[in-house]
Amino acid sequence: MADRNDILLKEYEVCQQDINLHISRYWVAAGIFIGINTALWGVAAYNLIPITTSLIDTEWLIWPILVFIFGSGMIMTILFLERWGNRLNWLIRIKYDRMQQIESEVGMKANLTVNDLDNWNNIPEVKKQYYDNMHKRFPPPPREFPNVKYIFRILISLWVILILISWLFPILSQL
Repeated sequence: MADRNDILLKEYEVCQQDINLHISRYWVAAGIFIGINTALWGVAAYNLIPITTSLIDTEWLIWPILVFIFGSGMIMTILFLERWGNRLNWLIRIKYDRMQQIESEVGMKANLTVNDLDNWNNIPEVKKQYYDNMHKRFPPPPREFPNVKYIFRILISLWVILILISWLFPILSQL
């Protein structure tokens, strides 16, 4: 029995390490990308200002084409990051499910509270009252923190707006 528990505890540890690895890789990649994305957007927006005010017949197409190329690349990268995040959430959920199986088999209670809160409708009223009291003593952070998907949607919208502006201003100023 001790050998089985040792194996299960080692598997539990590996699950935790996998979760931490997935999360850290994703946030490092997303952080680097968001920094690059913001810098490119700023450069593109800043360089559009002189072109929209003083147009030369042959140069007016250069920046809109570059903005379109960079913008399209950034939008595709944002969509890739979002899909990658969805896949990681799925993989992490599988790891947490396995960790909960191990906890119940070995008798650990580390994630029991999280499991109860995830299955709020299926827990007894006594536990609900306990968690309500705990919630009063230790309130959660405010719900106003934006979700990563909202940040990605905002970035996509900014690039679409910038692409449209880069094409509309030169065309409208030629009229």
